[in-house]
Amino acid sequence: MNAAREELPANAFEANFWRYFLMFIWTVPMIAGTITRWADIAAMGWLPYTAAPDWINAVWTSLAILNPLSILLLWLKRPVGAAMMIAIVAASAALSIYTIEEVFRVSLREVWLLLQIVYLAGMVLTLRWLLRLT
Repeated sequence: MNAAREELPANAFEANFWRYFLMFIWTVPMIAGTITRWADIAAMGWLPYTAAPDWINAVWTSLAILNPLSILLLWLKRPVGAAMMIAIVAASAALSIYTIEEVFRVSLREVWLLLQIVYLAGMVLTLRWLLRLT
C-alpha cells in the first residue's frame, strides 16, 4: 500500500511537468512575436507595416494584443487558449505566405516563415497531449 501511495505523486509530478513544459514551449514563440510587434509599434508608430496593404497592416498589428491574450488564455483556459494560438499562427502563416507571394512577389525562402510553419506543425502534433494532461 505504501508503494502505491508513493507512486501517485510521481505520476502527478510527471503529468504536471509535461503539461507545463508543453505550455512553456507553446508560449515562448508567442512572447517573441508579442515583443516584436510592440517593438515595431514603438519604433514606427501604430500600424507600422506600411509596405503592406492597410488590411494586412491592421491584422499584423492586432497580433500585439491577440498574442498575449492567447498566452493568458492558454494558462487560464487551456483548450480555449490552445485553439486561439493555433488559429493565430495558422492565419499569420497563411497571411504571410499570401503577402510574400502575391503582394511583394518574392520567394518563400524566408527563414522566419519556415520556423512559423514548423512551430504550427509542432503545436498541432502536441495539442492532444497538451489537452489530455491534467
